[in-house]
Amino acid sequence: MLSPQVLKRVVTALKPYASCDVADALTRLKHKGGGFLPGIVMHSPQYQEGDAKIVGPAHTVKFRHNADKGFAPQIEGHYIDKTPSDHVLFLAPPANITNAVYGEIMSARLQRLGAVGTVIAGRLRDANEQRQMNWPVFARGVGTTAGGDACFPSEMGVAVELEHTEGGKVFKNTINPGDIIIADANGVVAIPHGLAEKVVEIVPQLVKADQACLKDVLDGRSVTETFKDHRGRLQC
Repeated sequence: MLSPQVLKRVVTALKPYASCDVADALTRLKHKGGGFLPGIVMHSPQYQEGDAKIVGPAHTVKFRHNADKGFAPQIEGHYIDKTPSDHVLFLAPPANITNAVYGEIMSARLQRLGAVGTVIAGRLRDANEQRQMNWPVFARGVGTTAGGDACFPSEMGVAVELEHTEGGKVFKNTINPGDIIIADANGVVAIPHGLAEKVVEIVPQLVKADQACLKDVLDGRSVTETFKDHRGRLQC
């Protein structure tokens, strides 16, 4: 885990950048999939558009099927009240439920607690209400039925395993508490906390190179030439 001082510095340094920029840095560092979490998209304050962005450490909550009650840990009280300020609430419900595990009241509470946004590897509800309060929420989909009759919040601050199937292929990701989440209209990227400082070091170089590439292309140069001149010379 990053120290509070380093965490603050990392989050501040990443705020100017897009999720795509961070994914490029993670790809350079040979991190699987550039940290992209497929299937999770912006639902609020707008649906996959606008300038909203969240950057912060993950506060993870793992859900389990109700059939596991009595056999698995269960969080005392409501997990939402235990969310630290300046964190991204990251919810991981069971993959095979259609229930929504997050709604309007939870966002209202997070605003008061000083959290920075919500990411759900599952469904949300009260979509219009989320947008009216301008709260950033990223999720795999929407639903109408609350999660209580299907699953329960079991543990906080633990590693959560995600699965997403697309085109017949299964994508797997692990999110650890304290991993840095950056999410915008392009999607959600998770930076392992052990790579966060390295990402901060190299992402400005990558962005500067891409800006130079774009300028050259707008001036009439070929992509082949400009990529060779700018991306090809990167030392990171």
